[in-house]
Amino acid sequence: MSNKEKIFPKAIFFVIIPAFILVLIKINPKIAITRHKISMKKLIIFILSPFFFLIMALYAKEPPLITTASFHYSVSAYYGFMTDKLLNQVLRFDINQRQAKLYAVEGDYRLSRQNKLNKIANLIYANIGLALNLTYERDPNGNIYEINPYLRLEWSTFPWNKYVMTTLSFGEGVSYASRIPDRELRTANHAENAKRFLNYLAFEAGFAFPKYPQYQILYRLHHRSACFGLYQSSNSGSTAIEIGFRYLFGYNPA
Repeated sequence: MSNKEKIFPKAIFFVIIPAFILVLIKINPKIAITRHKISMKKLIIFILSPFFFLIMALYAKEPPLITTASFHYSVSAYYGFMTDKLLNQVLRFDINQRQAKLYAVEGDYRLSRQNKLNKIANLIYANIGLALNLTYERDPNGNIYEINPYLRLEWSTFPWNKYVMTTLSFGEGVSYASRIPDRELRTANHAENAKRFLNYLAFEAGFAFPKYPQYQILYRLHHRSACFGLYQSSNSGSTAIEIGFRYLFGYNPA
């Protein structure tokens, strides 16, 4: 069976799910996400963005023998700075720098390729990992310690991997800070109901030489927010830009 024949049934999954969400929003415009004034154009872009990974997999040749998914464990270290910009601005590389500096370490565990959850993730060509991020922040409000456990989805099969091994990942979890960062208090009501426990997001790109896939250079967005009011907090979202290094080990090709 050809690569495209294997992918076609999964392509249907990418069409049906986004179409269902868009129809639901059109029928019921009062659902929570529209109350936050997210334009339909931005929403469509967000929902259809996974097609990027489908296209990459569609035109990829045989995947390399060793990718990020071939390792069970990894440890990482990061250095970064806080920015005043909103997350959607930072994603467009509209960045400025605040005084706060961040230093972080992280441990990751990747589920086996035979794991049932991983088999579901494979529908979108992803692999699942569990991560624990520990961050120290030198903030204008004082030193801050964060603990951020989260679930991550990783994509590591790309057609250019024979030139540059590439891993893209998205992480979703929770974040607890020992005190509230200065950036999160900068709201119209001065964050009167600000909380330490918030939602955590991580967007990351990793790059490695094909000969040494276990050593990665990282670029990450580290984001805390109330997640559209889900955490019932008045904190302003905070986003940090980080660079880092990852070492992968526990090779398991099966």
